[in-house]
Amino acid sequence: MQTVRDVGTRYTGVQVDAPTYLVEFAAGRGAPAERWRLVDVDDALEVFEWVARHQRGRSASVGVELSDALGSTLVRLTPSHGLRNVAGW
Repeated sequence: MQTVRDVGTRYTGVQVDAPTYLVEFAAGRGAPAERWRLVDVDDALEVFEWVARHQRGRSASVGVELSDALGSTLVRLTPSHGLRNVAGW
């Protein structure tokens, strides 16, 4: 990981007051992937705690869905291949 000291105030963007989180659990053998949309969540920590309770040994991928007039975008919070163990959050 590369560390950056000061990023300044060059941010542009949007503040999302009620984000929608998308969670995908990898498929087991012969089973389809399981996808969940989480709303009314206080923060990302609550999402990772939920994932840890429901993961059951499956790899999990977490993202935030952002929508505007141009459409929707998924911002991944984890690698696309998912996390193997979220327990401990």
